[in-house]
Amino acid sequence: MKKTISLLALCMVLMCIFGVNPLLDEKRVVKIAQFPIGPAFWNCKYMIDKGIYKKWGDKIGVEYEISFPGDDFAAFMGRSVDVASFAPLELTRLLADEGKHAVIFGKYITNTIGWYVRGDSPAKSPADLKGKKLGIPGWDTAAAQVGEVIMKELWGINIKKDFKIHVAPWPALPPLLAKGEVDMCLSLMPLTLKPWMAGKIRPIWTTVATEYAKHAKGYVSGVQFFCMWKDYLDKNEDVARNLLGAYQEGIYNTYAGTEEWLRKYMPLSVKDLTEEQVKFTTRHYFETGFLYYDTYLDEKFIDQEIEFLKKAEGLGILPKGSVTRKIFRILK
Repeated sequence: MKKTISLLALCMVLMCIFGVNPLLDEKRVVKIAQFPIGPAFWNCKYMIDKGIYKKWGDKIGVEYEISFPGDDFAAFMGRSVDVASFAPLELTRLLADEGKHAVIFGKYITNTIGWYVRGDSPAKSPADLKGKKLGIPGWDTAAAQVGEVIMKELWGINIKKDFKIHVAPWPALPPLLAKGEVDMCLSLMPLTLKPWMAGKIRPIWTTVATEYAKHAKGYVSGVQFFCMWKDYLDKNEDVARNLLGAYQEGIYNTYAGTEEWLRKYMPLSVKDLTEEQVKFTTRHYFETGFLYYDTYLDEKFIDQEIEFLKKAEGLGILPKGSVTRKIFRILK
């Protein structure tokens, strides 16, 4: 009791002298998880190095703590992080199946998944490969689930029945394709960079975002969106808004100085990086719009996402009646 009184007395003295309250001066710590692969990972590293997280956090008295867990979903589910980025398909199923309500409040990564075949393959679409071996990174990934929806919609393909499925980790798929152990795989840059440049593999869809937009009224789908648990977001909308501003600055800078940015940060993922690979990746980054230019959600975009989710529901990929706008929140 005496210690408590002494502490309060000290605080009052400090307030009188300095005009601050040391008990209220501590910053909120907000923990952010980013999967350690590709341009989104490099952007996070860039934002740390350039002090962007700190600059924006200081505006609202927040300290952003960034981590790069190999299983970011497990970190989010275990609530060891406050902010992560996942696909609407994943969060819709999570709410429907487990009653766990996470909310998307911003855009981050467009649907960067490419559909690749061997370099000498005559295939022009997945329909040309029915009955063949398809490599996927797992049934629980947005890559497989989104691919399942689109292939059914555009070609009437049921990937679970019309392909021989081979499940392997993300980094293993391009080498398996190059060796001929699968006939097509769902993968992404920079994992595909070297075998693609060597002509061992090639994309029949460079990215789902760019190719599907041709069939879906310009809708640019994504695979990672900023999200928080609903109860956390309800109490921390200022943090969500602040983060959108911070990431907007980071993303703009990656497009303003792409080659320089890639030279510095690609080596985190690509060993023995060459200048030719930097230039190739720069072209790919611009052509595909790898990270969303605009982090903010609007009604039109949400409508397009809902329409796509309903297609997944119609195919039984999502439970009947599970699609809801409750997993989205517009913040300005």
